[in-house]
Amino acid sequence: MVGQFGVQAETAVPELLRALNHTDGIIQAHALVVLGMIKSQPEKCLPALVPFLSSPDLGFRQKAIGALAAFGTNALPAKFAIRGALSDSDAIVRGRAEWLLERFSEK
Repeated sequence: MVGQFGVQAETAVPELLRALNHTDGIIQAHALVVLGMIKSQPEKCLPALVPFLSSPDLGFRQKAIGALAAFGTNALPAKFAIRGALSDSDAIVRGRAEWLLERFSEK
């Protein structure tokens, strides 16, 4: 529900970043999605999202690339990591990475 407030929920970002380190994967997954919905504070969020791109868990990789895509061109500092997702075994992750990199080239 918090994510539906978008940028107005920016005060939740520190707690969501802490949730990414939780031992419960469901909490981590929800935090990934909500950070993408809020799409604020890229300087703090991008470094926290990028490690999930190389997770063995497909759901985490999909949610991480989705969150990064939500940041749009503000995700440019994560370009190198996003480029690495082009070789992901999952078509959704690869497609989102390709789409996002194309957005960068427009800038």
